[in-house]
Amino acid sequence: MALHLHHYILLLLTLWTTTTQAEECTTPTHDSCFCARVCSKAGGAQQWMDMTLSRADWNKGWRMGTITYGDRSTCACVVPMPQHTPQNKVEGQCIARCINAGGVWLRGRPRRPPGWRVVTFPHEDLHCPCFVVDELDGEYGIWQEKLRGKNLR
Repeated sequence: MALHLHHYILLLLTLWTTTTQAEECTTPTHDSCFCARVCSKAGGAQQWMDMTLSRADWNKGWRMGTITYGDRSTCACVVPMPQHTPQNKVEGQCIARCINAGGVWLRGRPRRPPGWRVVTFPHEDLHCPCFVVDELDGEYGIWQEKLRGKNLR
């Protein structure tokens, strides 16, 4: 699979942002340090206010959203995460169930991204497998994706 220039840029940006922020961290409770750790653990990087994803990046699986752990800071992140369009009502119900649980629907057998785990949530007669953010310091994370139309340029 060939990577295009914008994928290299996203990868380099992820590495640079994570490394730079990690070097700047002086206390583990500082918000930017905490968010750098959270986004990095989920396989991505921190997002800044004016950041947008191109349609090509979105189509390749990059997502913008927030990760929250309990009452701590809500962190804006860009993460690599598969997203699927429902093919029928059952798939639509599972997507909704995963979103309500703070995760992403797992369709088929995609590779588990680093920093995420698979949890199956019941929904009526269904059992919906979802990717959810791994624990951090004993707390479960909640992922909320930005709406597709709102974050594409």
